[in-house]
Amino acid sequence: MKEEQGNFFNEEMQEAVFRFEDMLRKQKNFYFDVEDFENIIDFYIEQDKPESAFKATEFASTQHPTSTAIKIKRAQLFVERGNVSEAMTILNEVEKIEPANFEVFLLKGNVLVHQEKLKPALEAYNKALQFVYDHRDEVLYDIAHVLDQNNHTEQAERYLREAYKINPYNRDIINDLAYLYERLNKVKRSIKLYNQYLDMDPYAESIWFNLGYCYNRIDDFENAIEAYDFALAINPNFSSALFNKGNSLANLGRFQESITVYHEFLFAEPDVAQVYYYIGECYEKLNNRIKSRSYYEKTLSLEPDFADAHYSMGLVEMDENRLENALNYFERAISYDKSNPEYFFMLGKLHQKMENNSLSIKAFKKTTVLDPYDTEAWYNLAYCYGLSGQYSKGITNLEEALELNPEDPDLHSHLSALWFRKKDTNKGLSHFKKALQIDASSYIEMFEFYPELKDNQDLKNLIKSAK
Repeated sequence: MKEEQGNFFNEEMQEAVFRFEDMLRKQKNFYFDVEDFENIIDFYIEQDKPESAFKATEFASTQHPTSTAIKIKRAQLFVERGNVSEAMTILNEVEKIEPANFEVFLLKGNVLVHQEKLKPALEAYNKALQFVYDHRDEVLYDIAHVLDQNNHTEQAERYLREAYKINPYNRDIINDLAYLYERLNKVKRSIKLYNQYLDMDPYAESIWFNLGYCYNRIDDFENAIEAYDFALAINPNFSSALFNKGNSLANLGRFQESITVYHEFLFAEPDVAQVYYYIGECYEKLNNRIKSRSYYEKTLSLEPDFADAHYSMGLVEMDENRLENALNYFERAISYDKSNPEYFFMLGKLHQKMENNSLSIKAFKKTTVLDPYDTEAWYNLAYCYGLSGQYSKGITNLEEALELNPEDPDLHSHLSALWFRKKDTNKGLSHFKKALQIDASSYIEMFEFYPELKDNQDLKNLIKSAK
């Protein structure tokens, strides 16, 4: 029945539009009733022809100067043109005539939202809702849509939730509320709603995809893969689902399967550098350096400024002891992305390997600036200070790190080592004890930096008592 009404309305609308355009062509003046003009204006709005819609309101206002319905349409078009003062003048006029017309307050709310006057906008919306008796869920949905478009996501959630309570089977409401929950990091609520949607329409490939994305967000990769598989069963050419499925498989450590899926993606979209890069990463995890190098090179042939590919090539070269080549790749990666702490950290490790202690210090310093919570960078920096005999600097550096990370056992164990090198046994033992209290195995890595401490009897006793 609803579909029949829709078809009748479309035919009626098209007939009115045909007569209106015929009138314009013939430069005559035909009569249209208010409903005809509303249909004509709505048609042009739906067809994204705002100028034609506005021209229709001009004719309508001439033929029906007292029609509040036409006045509201005209105000709506003034809003879309950005002429909000004209819109508000009309709306204030209509409010005096029809003080219980919800459309007036709804449109006022929209104007105020665009003017970034959120509090009065919400007041206008709430006043509009006092006069809504039918299709309340649709009005709530429209309010939420405007608020969301203007980045008032939390307020939009409130209205959408209310719409959902009234009509929990409206798919648009379910979908938009689920997507809104995604952006508010309420992912489990999104999952529940997407599953509800799929109970109603199991062939909605985009909803299966969104569900998979949500499962990815909570690291439930098995369920994510299952959701992507449903999306792909409905549409085998859904390349975004292939891409995300490949990522989920890689996150599960199923690298060979991931490679296969990425190749399926490349069959559909052959020139996506990022996918070649991810295949390279998978081969690297499978310890196949020849293939990983080949895919990183392919990445760079497609996108020469792909910083991560330069970085990964540097790691391959570093592992194969081609240190100058690794240095070139790391420096190129940094030239394309100067804010990535990982690049500077590995540059510091490379300089350590190349025995460029001063350059290691510079790189590790930069890492701690970019990521003050990278404790590994802090204790590597302190170690480099120690290599050049600057124990006090190393100690100051680690004390600064501990202000940010007071319960990090590695920082305490490395600080202990520097105090021992400064011949302050009490402070050395104090920090070593603290490290053991936090993590009884924290000394193991520190001994790799300071092997002479393995034979320290006091430390041996502390280790023994901590077991």
